[in-house]
Amino acid sequence: MDSHGEYFHVKSDVYHGVVLPDGKDPLPLGSGSIVGILGAGGMSNVYKIWCPRMERCRAVKLMKPGLSAESRQRFQTEIRITAALSHPNIIEIHSVGEWNALSYIEMEFIDGATLADNIEKNGALPLPVCSALGILMARALAYAHDKEYVLYGKNYRGLIHRDLKPTNIMISSEGRVKLMDFGIARPVETSLMTMDGAVMGTMQYLAPEQIDGKNVGVAADLYALGAILYETITGQKAFPQKNLSHLMSAKTANTFVPLSLFKIKMPGPLKAVVQKCMQRDPQKRPHSAAFLLKQLESIHHRLTNESAEQTMLRFMTSLGDAKTVYDFRRKLPGVIPLTVAIAGTLIIAGPWFIHRQFPGHHPALVDKAVSNPRVVPSALRPDSASVAPKTKIHEIAAAFPRPVSVKHAGRPLKKSVPVQSSLVKASVDPEKTPSAYDPPEKFIREAEAGNYPAALVSFDGLPESAKTDAAVRILHVRALVALGRSSEAVRALDGMTIDDGELFLAKSRLLAAQGQAGEALQCVEKSASAGARMMEPEEFRREYLFCRAQCVTKQYEQSPNEGGKKKALDGWFEVKNACRKHPDDAYFKKAVSEMQKIGADAIAPERVTRIN
Repeated sequence: MDSHGEYFHVKSDVYHGVVLPDGKDPLPLGSGSIVGILGAGGMSNVYKIWCPRMERCRAVKLMKPGLSAESRQRFQTEIRITAALSHPNIIEIHSVGEWNALSYIEMEFIDGATLADNIEKNGALPLPVCSALGILMARALAYAHDKEYVLYGKNYRGLIHRDLKPTNIMISSEGRVKLMDFGIARPVETSLMTMDGAVMGTMQYLAPEQIDGKNVGVAADLYALGAILYETITGQKAFPQKNLSHLMSAKTANTFVPLSLFKIKMPGPLKAVVQKCMQRDPQKRPHSAAFLLKQLESIHHRLTNESAEQTMLRFMTSLGDAKTVYDFRRKLPGVIPLTVAIAGTLIIAGPWFIHRQFPGHHPALVDKAVSNPRVVPSALRPDSASVAPKTKIHEIAAAFPRPVSVKHAGRPLKKSVPVQSSLVKASVDPEKTPSAYDPPEKFIREAEAGNYPAALVSFDGLPESAKTDAAVRILHVRALVALGRSSEAVRALDGMTIDDGELFLAKSRLLAAQGQAGEALQCVEKSASAGARMMEPEEFRREYLFCRAQCVTKQYEQSPNEGGKKKALDGWFEVKNACRKHPDDAYFKKAVSEMQKIGADAIAPERVTRIN
């Protein structure tokens, strides 16, 4: 296209007889001469060149001869778009030009490998590396999605990459991460489709709305990033089907094996953010790359004290030859392949049939199959695909820290500690059929996922014998507290004989809210000796310090004196110190705010208690 948006009219004989370099001869190209070929695609070849004046290598993307007018137009658009971008995590463009009437882009040379190469060699990557990659790519997308630029004489804001995939992410030997290949990128407000109506992009990473031929927004890039994170975590593609019709079917239905079915110990928030990115409905994904970036940074800070850049540097300088491959956590028993007809029979028959025929199955597989008759349990599908469970808003809300309010301060977050329930399966009430109650595992799964409303509904359907299980009782209280149902939480805690730190902290918060600061502080101290079986030690310590600071502050507010003021300040100082590595954490900000407020208090002379 020219400056007015019209198509270039390039005569076919311009390219007649032009043969692209094979990379073996030092032919002049760009600002240097060719020393090798880095890759070849449908529209272009990429060469490595040596620039003697700068004494460094660069990469040159050279358009292939004989392309259609539309393909040539896309290459020209890529030139204009990439030239307008300048970000540490986006490939840098140095110049553009022509070689034998073929356009080229000269860009920085990255001495390293693509993310796809790294996954192929190493399999699943360490979780801190996964979160670091997510952060760096989210930074690039946040920049691109908000970028103001001029394209063919028109002002735009926001650029969608539309072809985010591991082969378009370069990682240098020093750990620098760069997003490249904006060949089909478009402004936010333009159409997805090409002139002939073909969908552009790589199928495995395209958002469902792209497959459906709909116009897309920034949510399409976030879906692709979620699919990439899935692959870095598991070492496997979310959509591994090699048959095109099977792949199209899986993509259209958005069916893939959930992360929860892999034998991977990972933080719940990481699992939740990938699942949210890969939602079929664009409206249910993170609303922006900037928002996703904050979530990934919070997750990364929980995994390591290193920055994303430091993590990548350490990873690339300590690579080994071992390849990590994860198996599935839960499978239906049996090794004999079952036919589709048998699978259909099992689905129609319902969970009680499978329970009786295959003891030890995981109910989650049956739940998904029954709720969606088109879905066959993963162990019965030829491609081993399953359906990602729907994400409720409470799941993400519970998975990430929120600003602390007076009402909900110190609320426990969703934890990654596996629930060790003493129940293998619920006792069967003889008055009920097996389908008349929910198994405790379903309630535990909903509560662990932060889907508290659904968890409470499931809890109400449990037999009384199941409700006495320690894990069930703890998660029940957690759900009630998280939803602000304080009176029900108090009743659940009254008479409870389970010595668990999380329960003591929950009770302390409820007592403090009622003004019973002394009793609340006693519960806090009991929690320290009891310990919390379903919380990570670091998280429990943070919750303990936070609740204790709240209690001594409440005591100080009820009876202001210098001794109480000192205790309150010391309490919040310990909270601040525990969160010092994460100044954006809500607990850190709350501690700073409380210290400033308490420090500014002026105690009336007649209320001062002398400490000898």
